Amino acid sequence: KNSNFTGGILTNGFMDRVINLNSDNTFIHLAEKWFEYRDNLFSNDYLLGSISELYNYFQTNKIYERESIVYTNYAFDDQSLDYILNWLESRLEYLDTYFESVLSAEMPLSPTTLTIYPNPAKDEVYISSIDDFSGKSYKIVNNLGQLVSTGTLTSEQILIEKLGEGIYFLFIDGTSFKLIKN
Repeated sequence: KNSNFTGGILTNGFMDRVINLNSDNTFIHLAEKWFEYRDNLFSNDYLLGSISELYNYFQTNKIYERESIVYTNYAFDDQSLDYILNWLESRLEYLDTYFESVLSAEMPLSPTTLTIYPNPAKDEVYISSIDDFSGKSYKIVNNLGQLVSTGTLTSEQILIEKLGEGIYFLFIDGTSFKLIKN
């Protein structure tokens, strides 16, 4: 059954730790590597062309016909190829947006410049050194990279009461923080 779901990021324990810890900006380097590959091996032209080329090769060599003789419920046609190509284009577009959001933050500030507390938090978090960041915008992203909240700092407090329990990332002026909501 075809399911045209192209959003979301599947993770495992290792990837969760890479994203959450982001030591040595590993997650940012991963995003940079994504765009490096998008210029060649992961480009739309290369990927879609490779799939189309293989489809034509299999069709010319009657691979699909042989498969349907062996497996009576097997079917592959031009509609299946169109589905794969359209799905891949949509998925690549989603991943470009996802990794762009990772890179959209400026270079991180030193950890001593800005801190948030308490963490974990229930309804609000507080920011140290608000004088340096008053008027700056912030965004909160969930662990799937989806933007869940934005705002402008007018005080040392950010309300998070509407967020569900979980792990989030708070971005303020190019600095990212792991935020745990209880």
